[in-house]
Amino acid sequence: MTSIAFASFPFFVSAQSLPNMISYSVQNVTTTSATITFTAGYDQLGSYIQNRQPLTLKYRILSNSEGVNPQINGTETEIPLQYTLSSQAPIQTVVLANLKQNEKYAVWIGHQAVQQCVTSVGCPAIVYTDYDIPPFFFTTKVDPSTVAMITKNLSFETTSSQVAILKKYLAENNFMPPSTTTTFDMPTLVGVIKFQIANNLTTDGVVGTASRNIINQWLINQAQAQ
Repeated sequence: MTSIAFASFPFFVSAQSLPNMISYSVQNVTTTSATITFTAGYDQLGSYIQNRQPLTLKYRILSNSEGVNPQINGTETEIPLQYTLSSQAPIQTVVLANLKQNEKYAVWIGHQAVQQCVTSVGCPAIVYTDYDIPPFFFTTKVDPSTVAMITKNLSFETTSSQVAILKKYLAENNFMPPSTTTTFDMPTLVGVIKFQIANNLTTDGVVGTASRNIINQWLINQAQAQ
């Protein structure tokens, strides 16, 4: 945006009206951290901006009640991100740490622009942050140690609390009718064999390592989706 007034008023150039393209990628997401690599587009104002300000990254947990375009509300964690005008497409990587497991995070990146006078007539620089880029999202992983899983072999007539976990999996995947008992009974045996056939496993009716791996991964995915 430009505005020109008469002799007593200066000529302003605003970065807000110019394109500042920012691309990003989210990598190495764990239970407590994520790595964001972004590229900041070249600022067309060039030499008009005398005091370069950094980009600002803000992030916070996204509540279940918020939509796909949540607003910044002042509770975010803020990280200043430096880049210089010497590169046409400067790239920077930042690690977000101390995150909470299995939470959806919203991230904003804004350009702290400087509204600067072209002339030397006394007018102060105005610094503002423009978050005109829609937020992007990532979800931290669930800690497997917090998920109830099957850790031992299960077979016909076994009684264990882990049998109930097995039955939950079999019932929710239509291999047997729902059941909450802890005994590996005949319906469970039939369900296990159906499960093994569906997954090209040895149909011995025993929940061994290969069967556990498939079931436990499903349990982790279910916990992640909640």
